[in-house]
Amino acid sequence: MVACGAIFRNSKGQFMGCFAEGLHNGNSLFAELIGAMRSIEFAISKNWRNFWLETGSMLVAQAFKSLTLFLGNLETDGATVLALFYP
Repeated sequence: MVACGAIFRNSKGQFMGCFAEGLHNGNSLFAELIGAMRSIEFAISKNWRNFWLETGSMLVAQAFKSLTLFLGNLETDGATVLALFYP
C-alpha cells in the first residue's frame, strides 16, 4: 500500500490546507505522481493560480517540466492540464 499527501503554506509560511490519500496499490513513483496531480487539483479548487510544487522525485519533476514545455505554446488553463492526466 502507498499513500500521498501535501501541506500547503502561503509565502509567510502560514498553513493553508492539506490532504492525505491512501492509494492501495502502486510504488513510490506512482505515489509521487498522484500526489503532484492531487496537489495541482487542490490548488485549482482553491483558485490558487500561482503556486510552487515540490517533489522528492526527479522523474516526476521531469514529467511536469516536459509537460510545461509541451503546453508552453498553447493557451490553456489548469483544467485542460488535468484533462491530460484524466481523459
